[in-house]
Amino acid sequence: MTDELALHFAHIDTGGDGSIDPTEFIALVRRLGMTRTAGLLRHMFDEIDQNGDGRISRDEFAAWWARIQHDD
Repeated sequence: MTDELALHFAHIDTGGDGSIDPTEFIALVRRLGMTRTAGLLRHMFDEIDQNGDGRISRDEFAAWWARIQHDD
């Protein structure tokens, strides 16, 4: 994970526990101005949370970031 990406992750990880939980993810999406249903937000979260543990790890975040950068 690059330093810049690590800073983004740390900003989202408001609990400072090294992962992003659903509440932190929804807060991020809302700050970005996205108005999606709870079901769609959960689906988005689950897509990033590859191992299904209910948290987005640094590695999962980095893999997701690489995918969305590649899609552009």
